[in-house]
Amino acid sequence: MLLRLLARLARVRVTVAYAVIVTCVTVALYALGPKVQDRVISHVSTNLHNLAHGHLGTLLGSAFVTADGQIYVLLPGLVCLLALAELLWRSGRLVLAFALGHIGATLIVAVGLAAAIKFGWLPISIARASDSALWRSDRSR
Repeated sequence: MLLRLLARLARVRVTVAYAVIVTCVTVALYALGPKVQDRVISHVSTNLHNLAHGHLGTLLGSAFVTADGQIYVLLPGLVCLLALAELLWRSGRLVLAFALGHIGATLIVAVGLAAAIKFGWLPISIARASDSALWRSDRSR
């Protein structure tokens, strides 16, 4: 029975690895406290400042760090989608699709924010806003 479960999980190994990494990162950040959480989130935030200064490592890090820490709400659905994609496309194509989607979405949002700042629709301070600051301000409404 355990061997059957492991065999099935092996078919979605990228999905399982991603879920384990995100969970471990979230638990570690929670255990380290709010100061460390804010520093890490600020470092991996895909804000305009980090992207403009060539902090491309933020793209990788931001895929594994959640700003709100409530992965138990979103992760199950994401795991289901990733597992389905991995079963249909295999592991390599899933990684490629995930990476392109993550980078593409980041760049689309960055272009939109840069344009909004340039046209005066948003303040320049938004360029340095971390994901946690944006999440907290949205939550307080």
